[in-house]
Amino acid sequence: MFTISRKELTQAQIDLAMYYRDAPGLPGYPGAGHFVAIFSQVLSKATPQLDIAALAYAKSGIGLSDALTICFINKYAFKLLRPITYIQNEMGYTKWAPLFGTLITLNFHRHIHQTPATC
Repeated sequence: MFTISRKELTQAQIDLAMYYRDAPGLPGYPGAGHFVAIFSQVLSKATPQLDIAALAYAKSGIGLSDALTICFINKYAFKLLRPITYIQNEMGYTKWAPLFGTLITLNFHRHIHQTPATC
């Protein structure tokens, strides 16, 4: 999985990573916007009737909302490390680095049992 270094990435691989990076304030789609954009392309080729297209958008929006909620619930339920921390510290790839920086966040597993009164 980590046999390719950052220097060995092709331009196509870099372009794909940059397109899907989901970083706030940068060009591109935020979060689940990629999936909605792809879904819109599929619908435009299928040309369904308006009521079918509206129902499809509603169901995809509900599904994306549920998926995001479940991701955050599980993030704190399983108390796992961030991917970069896991790759470097647990898998032993200490010099591995992602193509672009990750957001700085707390190590939430250390703070999971704190309440506002104990912070």
